[in-house]
Amino acid sequence: MASFSQIVFKHLCSTMDSYGFKPSAATSSRGYAAFMARLESDICLYLLTKWDAINVQCYARFWVAPTAFPDDSLERLGVGLSSLLATASEPNQEFAGQVMDGLAKEMSNVTEKIASVRRACTSARANPSKAFSVLLYMGRLVLELKEYSKSELGSYCQHLFQEAGDVAVGKFKWNRFERDCQTIAKQLLEDCNAPAIVRDPILERDADALGFCLARHCYIEAFVPWPPDKCS
Repeated sequence: MASFSQIVFKHLCSTMDSYGFKPSAATSSRGYAAFMARLESDICLYLLTKWDAINVQCYARFWVAPTAFPDDSLERLGVGLSSLLATASEPNQEFAGQVMDGLAKEMSNVTEKIASVRRACTSARANPSKAFSVLLYMGRLVLELKEYSKSELGSYCQHLFQEAGDVAVGKFKWNRFERDCQTIAKQLLEDCNAPAIVRDPILERDADALGFCLARHCYIEAFVPWPPDKCS
């Protein structure tokens, strides 16, 4: 029997592609399916769909938010805009139709929504939520690690970005990637030559927290790269 995510992808993939959305199969599960579109470097569009087994209901929510991992943690950033597109008792064609009707309305003024979120991000920098602070930190960290990976001392970090690319195209399992990120996080914290930003206290120099964040942020940069990969 097909899972919720398989049914959602079957019903929505072709139409979502017309809006520039990609199905994030690697991060989806039996009861959850996500799509992403990166129209600008710092802002993404998201469609998050979920099956609520307790209430026997599925729903789809549209988000405009900073470039981040496609799940409910977007809400903790405190700077995004979201709207409920559809609810139904099963992920059938009627549910898909509701999603697409709702998405069409949201996309009609998406430029204004992006501008609004960008203004919110600018304001939030003065007093950011913990989640938004971590997001900003990880953006800087990943850029520095990419540079460090080009050096002889930091060449072990190349593995991180190679695997992220493989996960993004379905050639590598997410769970294994997370484990490998944990291993590299421990190496980084013990590496006296690693960029100083690695030891920033925002994650309390916790290898598990660092590995968790590395997996999510490296995946996003591989899955929806900026500038867009013209070959994808």
